[in-house]
Amino acid sequence: MSSIIIIDDHDIVRAGIKDIAQRVCNKCSIEEASDAEKGLEKIRNAQFNAAIVDISLPDKDGFEVVSSIKQFSPDTKILVFTMHSDKVYAKKILELGAEGFVSKEAITGELEVALKKILNGGRYISKKCAEELLFSD
Repeated sequence: MSSIIIIDDHDIVRAGIKDIAQRVCNKCSIEEASDAEKGLEKIRNAQFNAAIVDISLPDKDGFEVVSSIKQFSPDTKILVFTMHSDKVYAKKILELGAEGFVSKEAITGELEVALKKILNGGRYISKKCAEELLFSD
């Protein structure tokens, strides 16, 4: 059975992501964490197929979280879901090894598409960020 962990400090955001994750993978085990340390502790103690992580967490930034996950759980696919839509964030997150980056400004359904893609071994970046990365200096 696949398992997913959601690391976001907002209850309502976690609830919405959980609903989407259950639609994508109705037999998945889904865990939640309200901050980076709780999320990292869960990942240290269990194997997750995917982690959906916010960049802006109260105790650590998402860049540190992505690096930590990749260090001690390299097979866990990481999808960053954040309010930061700037290409600089997307580029750095992907360089750290995350498989996906979706802005919270994304269109309805984009998070679902991204999660499906990374669970199936692919990579995903929000259309807006991808265009900015491709067509920037």
